[in-house]
Amino acid sequence: DEGKLQLLKEAFVKGDPVTRFIPSYYTGSVDVKPWIHPQSGLSPAIPLMERQIRDFPLKDAYEVFERASAEGISVDKIAQKLNLLELYLFQQIQDNVDYFEGSFLCFNEKNSYRVLARHYVNLYKLAGTVINRLVSLKKEYPSLSEDIDKAVQTLQSYKQRYLTTYKHWYDKAIYILPGTWNRFPDWEGIYNEYMSYLMSLEVMSPQTYSKIKEVVSREIWVSRYMAQKTGWGIPDKTFERMKALAQTFINNKMFQEALTVINDIYDLYLPAYQWNKELLEQGKVPSKVSGRAKTFVERFENFENTRAQFILQLRQVFQNVMKLNDKSARDLYEGDWKRNVLTGEEASLTLEQILEEINKIAGLQK
Repeated sequence: DEGKLQLLKEAFVKGDPVTRFIPSYYTGSVDVKPWIHPQSGLSPAIPLMERQIRDFPLKDAYEVFERASAEGISVDKIAQKLNLLELYLFQQIQDNVDYFEGSFLCFNEKNSYRVLARHYVNLYKLAGTVINRLVSLKKEYPSLSEDIDKAVQTLQSYKQRYLTTYKHWYDKAIYILPGTWNRFPDWEGIYNEYMSYLMSLEVMSPQTYSKIKEVVSREIWVSRYMAQKTGWGIPDKTFERMKALAQTFINNKMFQEALTVINDIYDLYLPAYQWNKELLEQGKVPSKVSGRAKTFVERFENFENTRAQFILQLRQVFQNVMKLNDKSARDLYEGDWKRNVLTGEEASLTLEQILEEINKIAGLQK
């Protein structure tokens, strides 16, 4: 096992000969500091560069291998349980990230920010997978508990950092290059891509929902200018994703949250609907995307009808519960309205007060 441990140590603790020069340069005698924007008030281009350039998130996981070997447990068995190939992939992606962030000291390119964001998403997922495998390993080998707990704690710290950092690089990408998909068509999808990770990786909360709305608002902002200049400003992918979010809340009987999303969709995407409809009527939408623009306009009009129906159905539900005169049913529906997961707002409202709020949204009298 000694030879195998040495290979693992070089991969997860010291770094291989190809990349070993990096820490000696950035943490050695050469004083390298983050680049600061010369214009006062602007944030550093790469604030994350203040940390050490090389990262070894699996350094403590290696200690698990060492402890296992010392106790007579085969290194191969531990490698199989932890999926050694996946551990190597983990460190490989981490090395890619470190190279990218280091290279920003001397070059800049739009795709790098998006690639970095994707790498951090993958690191976040891999960290979660390795943590789960370590937890399972602990159950099978209790004698390794102390080292496993340390490795898990380290990975949880990295995982939280990955969760923060992927947003940093997506934000940087859409700040530096918000549009220009008439020249770089694949760039149009970055907003939907970013939103998909916000919805799948994050716990839905006021902070998460606020970030989702921020991304949508930025896409619609740049789409307006793209439409004015090129006739191509169709935020249809994020529109569909927001509708799916509303449907998820409806399926889970979280009607207050569903109503919040539905109303936000209407407010956010109404301008995009209006300019796409106008551009289509004027024949100013490029032929290669005119079909998408027509579909977006049609689907928004269908959404308007669905929104009106949902509000009326919601009114009917609360009216029916009130007629039942059933305290348990009343408590159930009033309880659902006590706290809005998306806004953080809290209120103890009666069914009558809730119905009044719904009527206001619907533009109806009580």
